[in-house]
Amino acid sequence: MDYYGRMYAIFEAPALVMLSVDKALSLEYAMLDIGIIVQSFCLLAFDKGLGTTILSVAINYPEIMRELCSISEDKRIIIGIAMGWPDPEAPENKFERSRGEIKEFVKWIK
Repeated sequence: MDYYGRMYAIFEAPALVMLSVDKALSLEYAMLDIGIIVQSFCLLAFDKGLGTTILSVAINYPEIMRELCSISEDKRIIIGIAMGWPDPEAPENKFERSRGEIKEFVKWIK
């Protein structure tokens, strides 16, 4: 199975956490809250030895997710997080990464 196929299969993770917010909430503020929750959740999972992958593909078919996860129509599905035990040998975990210098994306104002 190719990378994108595995992504839709949540990389064979044993758990998928779905995050949603009430549609009555202001989306701008709700997205800030969800971002903080997602970051904290992933960091806490890592601290417990678990791996996470934040997956927008988990919400590409919202009607299927509503049915599978019993999410009501008054909720806006925001993001999914696949969670399980990391496999350091998986190709997704072995690609070379490089980071830009901080000066490339931060402007310091004195």
